[in-house]
Amino acid sequence: MNTSASQADKFQLGPFEVREKENVLATPEQEIVLLPKVMMLLIYLCRHSQRVVTFDELNDAIWPREVVGDNAIYNLVGQLRKVLGDKASDPTYIQTVSKQGYRLLIAATPLAISTTAIDGQPVEAPEITTPSTSQITRNTDTKRRGITLLVAFTLVLASYFLLSHFSNNIPETAEEQLLLARYQLYRGDAKGIEQGIASLQQALTIAPEWEIALIELAHAYLRKLTLEPENAAFWLAKAEAITSENVLGKRGQRLAMLLDVIKENKDIVQLAEWFSDTDTLNSARLSYSRMLFGQGKTQEALTQALLVKDNCVNCPYVYQQLAATYMVLGQVQESFDSFARYRLYQNEDKKHPADIAGYITLNQHSLREMAKWHFQNPQNKALLPHQRNALALFYLTLGNVTDAEKLLADVSHSTTQFFDLYTLAALHGAKGDFQSSLKFLQRRQQAYPDNDRFKLSVVYALWQMNQYDDALAALKAFNILDDTEVVPDSIDFSLWSVYAALLQEHGNADFATDILVKLAAKLRAGLLPNSHNSDIRLAAVLALQGKNDEALQQLDVILKQGWVSDFNQNWWYLQDSPYFKKLRANPRFQQLVSRYHMEIESIYQQTRKTY
Repeated sequence: MNTSASQADKFQLGPFEVREKENVLATPEQEIVLLPKVMMLLIYLCRHSQRVVTFDELNDAIWPREVVGDNAIYNLVGQLRKVLGDKASDPTYIQTVSKQGYRLLIAATPLAISTTAIDGQPVEAPEITTPSTSQITRNTDTKRRGITLLVAFTLVLASYFLLSHFSNNIPETAEEQLLLARYQLYRGDAKGIEQGIASLQQALTIAPEWEIALIELAHAYLRKLTLEPENAAFWLAKAEAITSENVLGKRGQRLAMLLDVIKENKDIVQLAEWFSDTDTLNSARLSYSRMLFGQGKTQEALTQALLVKDNCVNCPYVYQQLAATYMVLGQVQESFDSFARYRLYQNEDKKHPADIAGYITLNQHSLREMAKWHFQNPQNKALLPHQRNALALFYLTLGNVTDAEKLLADVSHSTTQFFDLYTLAALHGAKGDFQSSLKFLQRRQQAYPDNDRFKLSVVYALWQMNQYDDALAALKAFNILDDTEVVPDSIDFSLWSVYAALLQEHGNADFATDILVKLAAKLRAGLLPNSHNSDIRLAAVLALQGKNDEALQQLDVILKQGWVSDFNQNWWYLQDSPYFKKLRANPRFQQLVSRYHMEIESIYQQTRKTY
């Protein structure tokens, strides 16, 4: 085909077909929808493949009327690499040429001539319009499933739009966690918010003082506040803890002002000037839009939501908010169209309950779902090994040792599979045979000697059995803790809390106190992974500090919020936790434990009667 590359709008790039007019990157298996500027970058590289394209060229081609700086280009290239499955360190498609620009390593074969390209320069892609409800209804089920897969990629890219503010000192792994968090948060459902919070917490374990991640986490707590108005004070306190524990810049000031408006019930419009900046994070603008809407300032709320949509055209949560706003304004068709787009992007398949074990927050609701599955399905149904083990752990959590034991009856005690060994350790621990439990954990550690988590499991088990000298010796022998007398900024609860407990037993109370104070501060602010809900770990730290009344109060709160042990720690039931050894004789602690077991038993019995 004698098609000029400089005028082509469709290319074959390795296994990919690049379609500029559709903003699509296609393979025989799927179609990936790109953001307009990502497509502009890809098309420009295809039109000039196998030569170095400079930063200035890309700036002129993609942002012809503004100068955005190299960071914006870095971010677009990063987005494109993720879609192509490319790595900067070992490129297949896009090579970084130091201090110059980029080279597309593979020749791009022109397939069709563009009617809009002029002199080899790409033009702005058209706006993506929202389809009407009737148009969406006419889509086939196959196309809907395909679009859902495409949207996952598009949302990731869309949420990356504002990452041009990144510091060069932020590790790539932390940036990836933020990227994932934004995709999850913009899904708009409760599950996505939980997952987004978890991803932000992971980012902050890598980069503890990262301002953007801290602010995103605070806004995620404000989303929780909206979902759980009965717990509004709790989530507001979490967000405030972030602003009080960290020195933040202008975005942090904007956040603090929003929190002040919530607390004092002030007129939100007074903050309009603060949200005129182009560097406003999408999450902050959405929080502002939601507050305007709540105060009846619907037109102002719509303006802010539309600004977010300009940056994140395929983010479901934006359309959820737009649908409600349009409806109040009486723009019914726009409301229906927006909600149809939201529903389209939220389409997802149901999974086997055991397949998501370990990937969902375990609480009384998820236990009920698991118990329901148990009573609706015959136990002799064939299960894969991972399903069998996950089910056994769920049964143990329900206090159903008998069914767990039946599931594991055919598992050889000579097994070397790490999940088998852990599940057997859990079974023996739940039966009170801690010595056998320790042996299975030791065998797991020996079979997988490089796994730090498995090493720590052995230390926990020794600590639980009051073998303090052996526990501390094992902790040092495993070399999973630096020999330091300074508490690092990035601090892991599982490792440092047991270290503090063992230091207390060996008379080094001062350093133990430093550790516990830092852990308590991070847990209160919800900065550690999975620490955003009322947290058993905060109760544990308070107990180690000897703050018994506060620890018991915290335990009371988490039990009321539906917490249950998920067997991911190395104690099997609440009363077995080594963190609460000094509370075991306390009558109030005993009452809380009794209440906990009664609630779990109630879930099991009620579900059995129903199903």
